[in-house]
Amino acid sequence: MKIKPEQLRQQLGKQVQPIYLITGDEPLLVNEACQQVRDGVKAQGFDERLRFQVETGFNWQHFLNEAGNRSLFSAKKLLELHLVNPKIGDKGRDALLRYIDEYSDDNVLLLSSNRLDSSSQKTKWFKAVEAIGVVVGIWPIERSQFPHWIKQRLKSAGLATDTDGINTLCENTEGNLLAAQQAIEKLRLLYRQGFIAADKISHSLADQTRFDLFKLVDAALAKETNRVVNILQHLRQEGVEPILILWALTREIRSLAAMAWQVERGNTIDSVLTTFRVLYKRKAFVKRALQAHSADHWWILIDDACQIDHAIKGFGSDDTWLALQQLALALAEVKYLAKPA
Repeated sequence: MKIKPEQLRQQLGKQVQPIYLITGDEPLLVNEACQQVRDGVKAQGFDERLRFQVETGFNWQHFLNEAGNRSLFSAKKLLELHLVNPKIGDKGRDALLRYIDEYSDDNVLLLSSNRLDSSSQKTKWFKAVEAIGVVVGIWPIERSQFPHWIKQRLKSAGLATDTDGINTLCENTEGNLLAAQQAIEKLRLLYRQGFIAADKISHSLADQTRFDLFKLVDAALAKETNRVVNILQHLRQEGVEPILILWALTREIRSLAAMAWQVERGNTIDSVLTTFRVLYKRKAFVKRALQAHSADHWWILIDDACQIDHAIKGFGSDDTWLALQQLALALAEVKYLAKPA
């Protein structure tokens, strides 16, 4: 069955379903819906969690084997499949259909993906998931709805502002939900709760730290790995909140994902750079990144960023600064460097 995102929490409270499919093009909202599922099934005793990243060459038989294995630690487990590309091919289709035919009440399957187009929603595997599980479609927030969305998020954080403050947040985050949420989180950390004037919002979002964050992103794009590490160490020593660094990195990665998507649909890289108004001094670096990687690569990094966001908020045990360094170096096309001092 299909339900709206706002109905998910209530549905989980009534009865856990065998499969949940969360699909959409807003990583923040998709990740929040996935977290609702994780929390909901954990409350029902599904204590073990196994996560799989489905990309080219994924071993579907391994997934089926894990689904069929009895856990040594818990009678019930949550299986997560993140579909980097919703087009899962014949092997993926067959594996999911087999899983559905043989599913056990001891498992819950959580599927997450970018938005599924109309053709994907006509596939046999999608219809099988819809028949026994829950499908949640996440739609983008329209630009006209963005101010209201920010107002509601501020309210949820115990904050408030006036129209000028809302407009300041809109202008600084440019319709990026993840960036807006991270900006609101920074305001909550700085001011705790209550009313915040527009000038305080502007100051908190446009101080010198912002320029250092841009330097970090530019150093990563230029593959200046030593400089990336040095900037991160400086930001850490200055007491900059990790969530701001994550915002800067994620904003660039999301932009690269959107541009790569356009290139894969037949647009030339030069025309895409023009459409996205990439500054002249950054064009060579951005062009090289688009030539080197597909949209799937950047979406994987976005997923990594969502996991770091959870760690920052206390939902994970990862070393936040090490994870941020790894994400920055991944943007610089380097897999790993030593943990920052």
